[in-house]
Amino acid sequence: MCTEDANVSINDLHYKSVAMLTSELRNIGFQGLTQWDVMQKLYPHYLGHNLGLDVHDVPSYSKTAKLKKGAKGMGVRIEDDIAVGKNTNVNLTIEAAKE
Repeated sequence: MCTEDANVSINDLHYKSVAMLTSELRNIGFQGLTQWDVMQKLYPHYLGHNLGLDVHDVPSYSKTAKLKKGAKGMGVRIEDDIAVGKNTNVNLTIEAAKE
């Protein structure tokens, strides 16, 4: 979903991931669990962040801004570093060791 065509922000992606995690936890027996419970107890961190010059958040760029492919490119960190494209994305760390 890290594409311009998906028309989502990092904030949208975060809440989609919370909804998916909540749904899967309910599927394995955690009935009555709310998305708020998941965010407060199991997932208090954010899904990812923008990649800036210092490889961390770009404070002037809102988490609710839609992902865009740009002339200089846009990158986000979601466990991997992802370059945002128009209708595709590139995992910049595909060959990096994950262990």
